[in-house]
Amino acid sequence: MNFQSAMQPKDDTLKPDAWSLRDHLLALWTGCTQPTRFSFLLMIVVLVSTTLLMVVGVTPRTLAGPLGDYVPRSAENDEAFATIQALRLADPQAPVGKAPRVYVIGNSRIAQTFASDEKLKHSLQTLTHRDWDVFFLTTGRQGALDETALAEFATKRQPGVVILSASFDRYEDDVAELMKYYRMARIGYRSDWADEQVRQILHTRPRSRTGIYLVDNRKFFLLNAGAASLRLVSQTPAERKIDAYIYKQNAHKLATYRATILKSLRINYIPKKLSVSILADTVRRLQERGNKVILFDVPVSSELVSSDADHKRYAIHLQGAAALSSRLGAYYCRPSDEAMPPPQAYRDYFHIADPAVQEQMRMLLAQCVENVSREKGRS
Repeated sequence: MNFQSAMQPKDDTLKPDAWSLRDHLLALWTGCTQPTRFSFLLMIVVLVSTTLLMVVGVTPRTLAGPLGDYVPRSAENDEAFATIQALRLADPQAPVGKAPRVYVIGNSRIAQTFASDEKLKHSLQTLTHRDWDVFFLTTGRQGALDETALAEFATKRQPGVVILSASFDRYEDDVAELMKYYRMARIGYRSDWADEQVRQILHTRPRSRTGIYLVDNRKFFLLNAGAASLRLVSQTPAERKIDAYIYKQNAHKLATYRATILKSLRINYIPKKLSVSILADTVRRLQERGNKVILFDVPVSSELVSSDADHKRYAIHLQGAAALSSRLGAYYCRPSDEAMPPPQAYRDYFHIADPAVQEQMRMLLAQCVENVSREKGRS
C-alpha cells in the first residue's frame, strides 16, 4: 500500500478549485453581456415600467413641488421658469398669501424694463407702505397665445393686478405666425383659454389632447429632459435671470435691428384687428376673475423715431394704445414725455439696459399699480 496516496483526502470538495471559480465568473460575465431570453424580457419589463412611472409620475402637481426647480436648463431658460411659476401659482394645494399680487406677463422688453421681481416688490412696498407678492412670467418673443396661457394659470387661484404689454410690437402677428409659436409648445402645459382662442378667433383646430400630461407636453419635455435630469442628479437648480436680453452689438447688428423695429412700427402703429381681438378676449377673461389689468407701453429710444414720419406713426400708436386700454377697461401706463429714458439707456433702441432707468420704470409701474388698486369702479 502506498502510504502517500492513503493520506490523500478522498473528497475533492475539500480542496479549493481555482478553475471552478473562474468558470463561475465567466458564466456571470456571459450572462451580463450576452443577450438571453430572460435578459431581453427583463429589459422590456424595466423599460415599460420606467416609461409608465414617468408618464404617471410627472404631473403638474409634481412639477409644482421641489422637482420643478430642476426643469429649467439654464438661468436664461425663461419658458421653463415661466411654466413652473405658472404651475405653482395654479396648484390647488399651495398656500395663498394675504398680500396683494402683481403678475408681470410679457416679452423680453417687459422683462428687461423691470428686470427683477424682488426690486419691483421693493418699489411697491416703498411707494404703498404695504407688502406685495410679485411674479414674473416673461419669455422672449412671447406671443399672444402664450401670454393667454400664462395669464390663465397664474391667476387661477388668486386675482391680482396683471401687467401686459401695450407696445406696437405685440400687434404684428397674423394667423400663421400665431400658430407657428402655438405649435412650438414652448410653455409646458395646455391652456383652455389659448385653445379656445385658436378655435373661436383664429378659426383653426387646436392641438390634440390625450389627457396625459407628459404626452400632451412632449415637445417641452423632450427639449428640457436631458439637462433637467443632470441638474436633478447633481442637485444644482438654475437660478433665474429675468433681465437676460442684453447682447453685444456692433454697427451692423444695430442697423439691422433698427430696420426690423421700424418695419414693425410702420406696419403695426395701427393695431391689427386679429391681435386686438385676442388681447380683448384675454383681458375680459382676466377681469371676469376679478383681476385688474395694466397695459404698460415700454418706451422706445428717441433715436429710433427720429424722422418726422416715424415720429407721427409712434404718436398715433400711443394715442391708439391709450384709447384701446380705455375701451377694454384696462389701465394704460407709460412714462410722461418729460420722463422718457435717454438714448444711452438702451442697448439696441428697444431694450432698456440702464439700472437707474430700470428703477425709474419700476417706480412708475408701482405708481400705476397703486392707482389702479384704488379705483373701485374699474374691474
